Order: sequence, then structure tokens, then C-alpha cells
Amino acid sequence: LGDHQMLFKGSAQYEEVTRVPFIWADPNDRMHKRTDEIGQTHDIGVTILERAKIEPAYGMQGQSLFAGGRDAAFIQYEHQTPNAGLGQRPRCHTLRTKDWRLTLFHNHEPGEMFNLAKDPDELVNLWDDPNHATDRARLIEAMLRQEIAHMNSAPFPTCHA
Repeated sequence: LGDHQMLFKGSAQYEEVTRVPFIWADPNDRMHKRTDEIGQTHDIGVTILERAKIEPAYGMQGQSLFAGGRDAAFIQYEHQTPNAGLGQRPRCHTLRTKDWRLTLFHNHEPGEMFNLAKDPDELVNLWDDPNHATDRARLIEAMLRQEIAHMNSAPFPTCHA
């Protein structure tokens, strides 16, 4: 709605695009609880299945939101149309923690890194700031670990042909 002087965010991974509320209404639970825990879209299915006391299918990658939140949200994004600022169809991966957001773009530099605790409006990109090189390395490693954790883990064959 005009945040960051943009009407159409496209591949921009700003807080207004990535932080979406999840509202759960359960007739058997009237606690009316609000939390700032981090979750991901694929956590919703696993959470519903847990509440229904149904085992998730093998390979479902979400985790129940009843167990608490995640340390970080991992976002994979590919836009269907070219972006004027990037000159291509944007593809990016983002890691969002409580205090940081790091985004890497395919075939486009620089990336983005914001300290959300000190810069909640995401106005100062710290990607190239030498004082935050350690933070950047730590966040990139955490993103790579998320990449590995989100790989498809379909069952392997049980015997050889």
C-alpha cells in the first residue's frame, strides 16, 4: 500500500510482504493467544493434521506451530514477470529471523541484509558494510542450512533391482 514508495512489491521481501498473520480459530480451545513466533506457510498443514491427530504424510516439511515457532523463516520466491529494477524475472531466497532479514537474488548483486531490531523499516542495507561481515556470513550459513533442511526427502527404494 505504498510502503517503501512501491505499490507492487514483486520480489521485494520487505516485512509487509513476508510477515503475514496466521489466525487460528479452534472451537475446543478458547485461550485467545497472540504470539510473535515465526512460522512458514507449509507449517499450517502439519499444524492442522496434529490438531486432528493425523500423522503427516512422509516428506511433509512443515512443523507444528503448537510446538512453538521457528528460529527463522526460509522464503523461496520466483516472480512470473520481469521486474523493471532487476531486468529479469526475479528469483530470490530470503532468511528472516526475529532480528535480521537476508535476501540473495539470482544473477543480481548486491543482496540485501537488514538489522530489523535497529532498522525495522528496512532502510539501511548492510550487505556491503564491513562492520557486519560476520553477521552476513552467519546468516548465509543459516540460509544454506535451511536449503538443506527443505530438500525433498521422499523415501528411497527398499531394495536394488
